[in-house]
Amino acid sequence: MKYTEQDLLDPVKRKEIIAGFDSAENNRRKRVAFKGYECLKDKTINYTAELLLSQFDVDTFYEMQYALTNVSILRKVIDKLARVYSNGVKRSMGADDRAGTEAVEDAAKYFRMTERMKKTNRFLRTFKNTLVFAKPVASSDEPGKFDLAVEVLPPFLYDVVPDSNDATRMLAVVTSDYSPSRRSLYSITDAAYAMRGSKGNVRVVGDKGETLVQSFSGTGIVRGATATADKREFIWWTKNYHFTTDASGNKIDTGTGENPIKELPFVNFAGDQDGEFYAQGGEDLIDAGVSVNVQLTNIKHVGVQQGYGQLYMTGKDLPKSIKVGPTQCIQIEVTDKDDPAPQIGFLNASPQLDSLKSVTEMEVALMLSTNNLSTSGFSTSLQGSKDFSSGIAMMIDKSESTDDIGEQALTFVDREPKVWGKLQRWADAYGSAGILTEAASLVVIPPDVEDELMLAFPSPRPLVSESEQLDALAKRRELRLSTEVEILMRDDPSLSEEKAREKLLELQAEDAARMSAQPVAVATGVVDPGADAGGANPADTGGDTNAPAQKKPGSGTESPAPNR
Repeated sequence: MKYTEQDLLDPVKRKEIIAGFDSAENNRRKRVAFKGYECLKDKTINYTAELLLSQFDVDTFYEMQYALTNVSILRKVIDKLARVYSNGVKRSMGADDRAGTEAVEDAAKYFRMTERMKKTNRFLRTFKNTLVFAKPVASSDEPGKFDLAVEVLPPFLYDVVPDSNDATRMLAVVTSDYSPSRRSLYSITDAAYAMRGSKGNVRVVGDKGETLVQSFSGTGIVRGATATADKREFIWWTKNYHFTTDASGNKIDTGTGENPIKELPFVNFAGDQDGEFYAQGGEDLIDAGVSVNVQLTNIKHVGVQQGYGQLYMTGKDLPKSIKVGPTQCIQIEVTDKDDPAPQIGFLNASPQLDSLKSVTEMEVALMLSTNNLSTSGFSTSLQGSKDFSSGIAMMIDKSESTDDIGEQALTFVDREPKVWGKLQRWADAYGSAGILTEAASLVVIPPDVEDELMLAFPSPRPLVSESEQLDALAKRRELRLSTEVEILMRDDPSLSEEKAREKLLELQAEDAARMSAQPVAVATGVVDPGADAGGANPADTGGDTNAPAQKKPGSGTESPAPNR
């Protein structure tokens, strides 16, 4: 169905749209995204348990719970892939607008923009879809006032009504809480509840569409009677309107229903959309991370179950219960000389653990290679590398994982300024109304930030030792390839040019103070009495040429000041 913005003002149309949000296809989209979110948050064990329950019966699963693994394969891979901001970012408003650049740098710290963009990069690589929400936040310290913030939304927390003329664009964004629906639950808590604060039972839809209550109880599930009425709330945003409704599409807020900034406060980050809003893909990493944990669980279980020797006994009138151990003695009485001689022993299996491990390593290697990652950056043992790799060799080895960083960076160069534009419109709207908090009102966002902001992402730096880095900086200074300020900024990329100049002045002041405190020789050759414990000088010894000479500060043989 295609809708216009005016259609969204009709409760009947809104109810129809919400029914579409509950479709099987959309629920699957959210379920996959939530699965990826939990795996990214180190909760892979939930889905390891689910997959094992599809392989074994419940009794067998309970027996092998001790072997369940929770290795965060997905998080490790995403950390390798989402590296656009890993080396920092330089934001500027152009070489001629130094004041604007400083304002943006200060505002970026206030909004924690680099941290938010790093999270956006991670979500984009995990889900292929994420929204960045520039929003006002009611202040608890200043009633009636609002702060401004940036929030990164995973795709299971929002739905989109696409534009009727272009399905890849948003006509409306509808946010709501998410209640996961799984065939099995291993843990009591879930990431959605930790993030949204929901507690108690959750509403799920059964295989045949019936609504059930699902209660968390240890490792099991208790299914009760039909749930009560749907109490979900939906927060709607369009270009001109903003309101909250219930699950039937009826408004439940008392606001004006107007959007103060007259545009959607969301910036969409997505992969290839292919004619529809939600980009497809990304499930291979999520599924592979779960599969590897299942295989590791099986290897541990097989190793334990078949690693112990199995006691066996043959004979007549054998005891029914026996304790086995290094301090236990097994006694068997033979009452008749014709009875068979009792025998006791252990049967030992030979599990093919190496073969199972090879299969797991092959799956991990394929997962990495198909995502343009080097396999040598991952280790499955504690031995580490036996060969030393220089910084250059390590860069070459890892160059495979940086092939698409430039392409990723283009997305952020295009869309981060749009986030700044949203913040600037909120600042204008709430600032003119006098409802910004004191801290937010002091943040300066240039009015042309969306059009003029430029981003530069430094290239990955080679892995070198500190001594090698200092030698390189000293050579740059000696060859006059860099100024003192540039050398300080190379040594500490977090320094702005202004901060680097301040630090240089401090260092120069320290050098001057140290030099003024050194003993000074006079033209007669008489030195500071405390300079030499022997009290002798060339004049007293008849001009002994072997006596150590005292040098003036700044003379040719003076030790140079340390490189900064």
